[in-house]
Amino acid sequence: MNNIVNNLLPGNYWLSKSMEFVKIESSGTLWYLKKYLVCYYYVLLKKELFEDDYCQIANIFNDYIQSLPVSVQQDAEEFFFKVDIRTNYFTKLNQFIETQQSFSNENEKLKFVLKAKRFYFQYLLGIGGQYGFKKRTKELIEGGRNYEETTNIVKQEMLNEGHSLSKYKSDIESDFPAALRNERQMFFYYGFFHGSESSNLTGFYNLTSVGKAVLKANFLELLIIWEHQKLKMISQSPVAKIDNISNTQNVDSFSILNNPYFTLLNILSKKNEITNEQYQYVISKITNFTEQNIIENEVLGNIENEKIFKEKALSFNRSGEKATEDFTKEIKKFILGICELPKDRGVNPLSSITWPTGGMIRIQNHDKFNFVFSIYTSVNKYLCEENNLLYESFNASLKESYKSFCTNNVNPLNDDVKYDWYKYIINFDSNVLINLLYTIIAAKRNKLNFEIESATLKSEFENFKNIAAIIGLKKKDFGNLLLEVQSKLKENSYYKLPSNDEIKYGIIDPRKIQKDISLEKLLQISSISNGQNDINVSENRIRNSVLIDSLKSYYFTNYINSSTKEINCDCCAEPTFITYNETPYLEFHHVIPFAEKGPDHYLNLIGICPNCHRKIHFSKLDAKVILYQKASQNNNLKLSLIHRINELFIQGFIEPIHLDYLKKEKIITTEQYEIYMRNQTIAA
Repeated sequence: MNNIVNNLLPGNYWLSKSMEFVKIESSGTLWYLKKYLVCYYYVLLKKELFEDDYCQIANIFNDYIQSLPVSVQQDAEEFFFKVDIRTNYFTKLNQFIETQQSFSNENEKLKFVLKAKRFYFQYLLGIGGQYGFKKRTKELIEGGRNYEETTNIVKQEMLNEGHSLSKYKSDIESDFPAALRNERQMFFYYGFFHGSESSNLTGFYNLTSVGKAVLKANFLELLIIWEHQKLKMISQSPVAKIDNISNTQNVDSFSILNNPYFTLLNILSKKNEITNEQYQYVISKITNFTEQNIIENEVLGNIENEKIFKEKALSFNRSGEKATEDFTKEIKKFILGICELPKDRGVNPLSSITWPTGGMIRIQNHDKFNFVFSIYTSVNKYLCEENNLLYESFNASLKESYKSFCTNNVNPLNDDVKYDWYKYIINFDSNVLINLLYTIIAAKRNKLNFEIESATLKSEFENFKNIAAIIGLKKKDFGNLLLEVQSKLKENSYYKLPSNDEIKYGIIDPRKIQKDISLEKLLQISSISNGQNDINVSENRIRNSVLIDSLKSYYFTNYINSSTKEINCDCCAEPTFITYNETPYLEFHHVIPFAEKGPDHYLNLIGICPNCHRKIHFSKLDAKVILYQKASQNNNLKLSLIHRINELFIQGFIEPIHLDYLKKEKIITTEQYEIYMRNQTIAA
């Protein structure tokens, strides 16, 4: 135990944004997450809000409410329609942003609109404004005043009472919409958003695959998504910044923990109950180096040993170690989804532990907890085996950053590690999803013995259509596949979907494809196959073979050498070979890989020879940079890569994670990356 205590380091604990996002008095499990992301998408990620948008929001809320058991639907309706957008008796966005001001330029107008949208978002969510002039602000908005009227009235009232203009800006313009800012930062951390996040809403960011799935998810599916994110979350992400540390002793003992949520449940399974203080001073300090059996057997429950841990943490003299409230919020986020909230009224199928009242959580339903924990043990084993090298990379990166934090040196985060982290946390792992899918079905039906019949499993398809679509699971296969999952889980193993990574290249005769292919036609085909910001686009994407065939035909028609019948490679500019059917051979490569959710768009495709294709995939970065430069100069379309990226950005086919990939690959520079992340285009 002494060795563990001696190796404790300041700031080396399970760390995320401390903000708690369960509204325990007004909502059931994850209702607030659903409402927040839906309102955010429509109010803040869309330029305008039309009548049809309000109808879509109402339909999303209604579908979610209908997915809840009847016993809680009335409470849910009151929560989701606190501002009843189904009627005409509420303020619409275009009314709220009406102004008498004249703006000198579009940028000035945009700033005004974004400020107003922050307040409007709070209005739709029904949050903020608890006291003082913030409460007055909320009352005016709920009374039908628009943004300009509200802020002018509150500003004047504050000035009349002797407050300064800076006080108004601080308390109202900045602090009134603080929940939006703080909770959004936390949702970034949990992978629901990605991009360049800023308090004034400028910058380039969007909902991720996980975030967009929340919009469509019903109650049971949302439980799966939330548990998926918690199980994948590590204790401290490699992009974390740990402030106020100067202790350079034992710095090599710094380590993350690969599986904090599972570790918390594991300890709870052994101890039956955990106090908030045990979590704050002992459990949250567990890292990959910690011998957990010593924590379980010698520390927890031993008053003197727990005191030693607490004194060590407090000796660092950091506010982060002392802030009891932050740790309480953190443990609440971990157990949200598997505990009972008052508004749930027993309808949450995963509920098996108590909400932390009286500074303690405890197992309430041992049979259900043990069942769920046994499956999570298997899922955790899969995650550790599948992501071992990633976890090592994340740990090594943050450890180096920690050393630099101790010495106040700047240590830029490696682009590869940064990209790998974002890719890891913002995307679904279908193998985790399918094991969680079975867990929810079994818990919902209270079948905790791994003996559910295939027909029963098959009958659940309609309840999980969105999750099935993410996995790529069709109705006809649903029951039988889940039967296989059940068999694996019963053996204390996990089910893993068969891999389908093979890339096939066929020889297609471009002469047999429609010949009147134009760039306009290619753009039309590309647009149909994309729609990156559309929440109805399936997660389980399929390559558009029509686009590739049409692009081949376009190359054949426009770039073939009339004498040799060859086409030059877009990269090396050398002629490719002639196939047995007397046509030039080309392979089409996605600059932003399709597997990385790059757009299936002709501007993201280059026609190259097999040799260049293999080189682009498998060469070291320095060699790839040269290949990208050649592709930018030599491609038959005569469009540089930065020009292509710029056009894709303007057309809305670029996501923030794509920019991370392009920066990592050095296809764009750091300066170009920052320009895009400010939501600006480049004069390509």
